[in-house]
Amino acid sequence: MKRDHAIHALAGASALLVWLIWDPFGRVLAGDVEALIENLLRDWTTDYDQAPYARGDLIQPLRLAVRFGPVPLLWVAVAGAVYRLTAGEEGDHPLSRLSGLKKAAVSAGTLLPFAAAAFPLGLGLSIWVAVELYWWIEWYGDMDPTMLWIHERAPWLLLPGVAVAGVASLVFALSESPDPVLKKKRRRSLLRRIVRLAAAVPLSALAAAGVLGLAHASRVSPAGSDVHRENCGRCHERSLPLYYVKAPKGWERTLDTHREMGAVDLSEEDRAALLGFLTSNRSFSDGATATTRCGSCHGSTWRRWDRRSAEDWNGILRRLGWWSPYYYRADVAAQLRRFVMDEGLVDDGGGLLDLSPEDAADLRNLVEVCGLCHSVSYEADRYRGGDPGELRRMIARMNDKLSLEARLDEEGLDDVARSYTRWMGDPERWDHLVPHDRPELGTGRALPPAAREGRY
Repeated sequence: MKRDHAIHALAGASALLVWLIWDPFGRVLAGDVEALIENLLRDWTTDYDQAPYARGDLIQPLRLAVRFGPVPLLWVAVAGAVYRLTAGEEGDHPLSRLSGLKKAAVSAGTLLPFAAAAFPLGLGLSIWVAVELYWWIEWYGDMDPTMLWIHERAPWLLLPGVAVAGVASLVFALSESPDPVLKKKRRRSLLRRIVRLAAAVPLSALAAAGVLGLAHASRVSPAGSDVHRENCGRCHERSLPLYYVKAPKGWERTLDTHREMGAVDLSEEDRAALLGFLTSNRSFSDGATATTRCGSCHGSTWRRWDRRSAEDWNGILRRLGWWSPYYYRADVAAQLRRFVMDEGLVDDGGGLLDLSPEDAADLRNLVEVCGLCHSVSYEADRYRGGDPGELRRMIARMNDKLSLEARLDEEGLDDVARSYTRWMGDPERWDHLVPHDRPELGTGRALPPAAREGRY
């Protein structure tokens, strides 16, 4: 009897622990669902005006369904797992020994609230997926259509996965732990194979969404939620900010703007708490931003990057901004600057790798002069090792295109020609000293013949 009591206590404690873990996630999901519906009601996009769930009277029921609907099934599933793990040789346990009528009652008491939560759970998970993909979607410049596709399709794709997962959990909890012989026979069941195959796609989608959701939840903090609840519903729906993703500096500007408008009157302590809540729920860390902006090409090699001066890092970001001004806009660039600084990649000496101060100044002057209009290495192969006179005439032609106050004198032209010849002589060295001079190629070199012929 003592062992039975201990098992019951373990099952109850495990179920309680799972609820304590679930509830913070459920609160975030409930806020996501509320934010989505409220913004649809405000008609922020005409593509959603026919959404059947865009009704104000559904907000509170769906919030409650998301938070508490899965809980009975979680309790039964976790308790059943504990009972199965501690079952004796016969494989039966307290839940499996229930009569058919009691099992039907347990099924109804768990599946009905879970069914009510299934669709809003899909909505909340779709928001999570969209939040995790936000920084990546920006790169392709089709943010709105991609986000719309996720919000329109993801809930319906996730719904069967959620449903199958719930039913499978209940069956697992109420069934006996089979012996090897029965297990082998069950694997031969054609019906079981069909069910498993049919559930594979939605369950895979659910698993992927769950991973993204857990990644998002790992950085979500409830701290500051009380300040958000008390202040962010005075002029608009309380959850309105949760439908947007901004860099930390962007949220700072939002709070400052609202304070200047007189919409909120926050103490410094409350402002810090609200900022922490918004950046935790709807922002990206400097590291996450660096992963999307740099990691897509460089991977984890940033750990081996050379230490450069703040001036050189600013130059790299400025060059990247020429080619993709929105993706490397000011607030993102600020995050990347903080990232390289925090990772110890800034050389406070102001040098440029292994160059002497004089050589570094000469190179930076070349970048400043020629980089006003295009990449410094533009058509470098044409003039590398060619006629010095032709190079000098090219530089003079470029100089004539500048405004009068920016034009160089003859001595300045000679200096630029000399520097150009010196630094463009070694393409690999140039790429190392001035990375992303032509970021669309990843190097400072001209396109190879195969690329020019359309074979790339």
